[in-house]
Amino acid sequence: RAAAREKVLSLATCGSIADVVAEASRIKRGAAEFEINLALGRADLTPEMPVTLQGFKPEPDGKKWLIGELAHTIDGSGGFRTRVKLETT
Repeated sequence: RAAAREKVLSLATCGSIADVVAEASRIKRGAAEFEINLALGRADLTPEMPVTLQGFKPEPDGKKWLIGELAHTIDGSGGFRTRVKLETT
């Protein structure tokens, strides 16, 4: 099994301090993911919206989450539903 390659963040690889910070944030974000299908659709949810989990286990409840992906569906059997994929911030 090959070892994961470590990405080196520096001014040489990123171009500017702002780019280094942005790339480090992007790498850190999404370290954990959580996906849930809501039985009732939520049209008020949007990508990048901060989310707080409650009523799950302490580990996911204690993290800060953002909506990474969001899909709304309407079908004849289940009505309006929403699938939400969360990422840690």
